[in-house]
Amino acid sequence: MRLTFSAALCATLGLAGCTLLVHFDPDGQPCDSAGHCLQGYSCVDGRCLSASGDSGTRVCPQGCPAGQLCHLGACEVCAATESRCADGEDDDCDGLTDCADPDCIGRACDDGNRCTSAEVCRVGGSCGGGIAPDCKSPRSSCMAAVGHCDPATGDCAYPPLDAGLRCDDGDPCTDGDHCDGAGACLPGAGCATTNPCQTSTCVGASCALADRANGTSCGATDSLRCCGGTCIDISSNPAHCGGCGLSCAAGFACESVSATSGCPSTPSNTTGRCRCALDVDCPVYQVCTTNQTYAQRCAPPLASGCASGEVFHDIASCPNYCSY
Repeated sequence: MRLTFSAALCATLGLAGCTLLVHFDPDGQPCDSAGHCLQGYSCVDGRCLSASGDSGTRVCPQGCPAGQLCHLGACEVCAATESRCADGEDDDCDGLTDCADPDCIGRACDDGNRCTSAEVCRVGGSCGGGIAPDCKSPRSSCMAAVGHCDPATGDCAYPPLDAGLRCDDGDPCTDGDHCDGAGACLPGAGCATTNPCQTSTCVGASCALADRANGTSCGATDSLRCCGGTCIDISSNPAHCGGCGLSCAAGFACESVSATSGCPSTPSNTTGRCRCALDVDCPVYQVCTTNQTYAQRCAPPLASGCASGEVFHDIASCPNYCSY
């Protein structure tokens, strides 16, 4: 209860030494004999405190004299060496809070667990009630969906799933992704092809195939070349004899240039020539030889008789040929 005196008012009323009730602050007042307080207040350690549980500093309506502390709504004498005496405020709960002090109920504290935050001192002297992370955001689909927080570091840890389990590495063009047992998702087969004359790349969410350039080497021997996305032996294939698109007439074989071993600079098995009887049996711009050592072979008289990207070989006294 707070009282103030007004001499003028007392004189007007004709009362000597009268008092006038001007303010009542139940916060911090003693509880009744049964431990009851006004609505909105609870009895803590014999005093009525606000329902918020804040038992810290409360402002004294009339202020406190120097060297005294406003504590629980009342002025108290404190030692001159205490910092709280300098500003008239209760600093006992600043910094690392001692929750054993009933005056610190509701103040921020540290429970020593780095997985919690915003802890406060609770009735009974414990520090708790902090907010903990939910640990529901694993960085990989090969980790448990719900993890646990390490009190020493404050970081979430997620147990890895078993090796071999299916997962998704985020690449729409890989198939068969699987867990490695340590929390990582290993990509499965991507956009690949077993055809040496094609490439496979991811376009959008699917794989797209593309032919390699005609004449690209596609095997262990020089005569194996890509033609229209297929690996062809141009030393024996009559549809691509000596080069992509150089076709022999029906019934005539494609012969390896190595067969003309008696020619100068005998070529190895790198390309081929069509056998023929007449010029019409040969590819375009090639002629059927008749008066050379090796007659009845189709030969290009000029580079125009070769396929695109080929080299023209002019052999003296022997059929010419083309090669990549």
